[in-house]
Amino acid sequence: MKNRFTTDPAIINTRLKARLSRSEFFGLTIALAMIGLIFIIAPYPNVFPFVDYNIFVNASQGNVIYYYYAYWLLPIFSILHWLPAPLGIIIWDMLNIGGIWFAARVFGGRGWLALVSYQMLYTLFVGQIAGIVVGCLALLWWGLANRKWHWAGVGLAIATAKYQLGGLGGLFLLSLATPAWREKWRVFIVPALVAVVSLIVYPLWIVEEFQRIQTIPPNDWGSITLWRWIGAWGLLLFLPPLLVPLSKEKRLIGLLTAAALALPYFQHTDLLLLFTMPIGWFALLGSAGYGLPIWGWYGMQITVPILLLVLYGTIFIPKIYRLWQENRV
Repeated sequence: MKNRFTTDPAIINTRLKARLSRSEFFGLTIALAMIGLIFIIAPYPNVFPFVDYNIFVNASQGNVIYYYYAYWLLPIFSILHWLPAPLGIIIWDMLNIGGIWFAARVFGGRGWLALVSYQMLYTLFVGQIAGIVVGCLALLWWGLANRKWHWAGVGLAIATAKYQLGGLGGLFLLSLATPAWREKWRVFIVPALVAVVSLIVYPLWIVEEFQRIQTIPPNDWGSITLWRWIGAWGLLLFLPPLLVPLSKEKRLIGLLTAAALALPYFQHTDLLLLFTMPIGWFALLGSAGYGLPIWGWYGMQITVPILLLVLYGTIFIPKIYRLWQENRV
């Protein structure tokens, strides 16, 4: 998987046009089967599927309680509102699956591991938007590589509606993309227009959402960040990926791993972006979530960060050790 992450449009486009591999077929089959399984268990008591999907649809109708995303997504959710519930849910989940498959091809990761991960299952179960956001970040990268600025802008606009994943992920990708900033600024045209229109239609949405986050903060059971244990000290994890000489691939993986560990809030489903990167078999670390019925959320909040720290260490410890040895000489 070495150097699979690339800015070369020819390589990316060749991967996108390649035939479906056996592993991808397996991953897509499992992910689609997950949707069927969810509908089978949905009628059982104490099972609450599609919770986030219902929040999105309700927000489009004015009920924004528990809605913590940019308001420019509301027109998309309005479309879902007019679709029959089963059809809307199936389309939404399939978009999440497609987003992960597309992102793995663009970023060069093992897509099938992301598709069969616990994070994928959970995203489909609650009707989350993580897979779509990851797919839009891949659209941003594809647009940057091919200099399709408006398509890159569309990807950035949709992705940044989920701030800690799409906003930060988009910033990382923009900073690492090959084109100079005198060209890359064009990417912001579409997001800027979208943001302005959202403020015209919903003038006070930013203030209202900030107040809502303060009074009804998001549920943090699935947040895997170290912030709950060490607070702002975790932000120091951003220093090595920012300061140590690294390839673009390792720098991005380091930044994404640091974000998962250091931000005040980072849902385990947001790891799907990292899983579409060329991290090899480390993409299996999300499978620790399948132990949730045994050790509960608390166990995940401990287990997954430890595994992420192992990935983080494999990037920086050898590099820092080599630099130290060179400076000794």
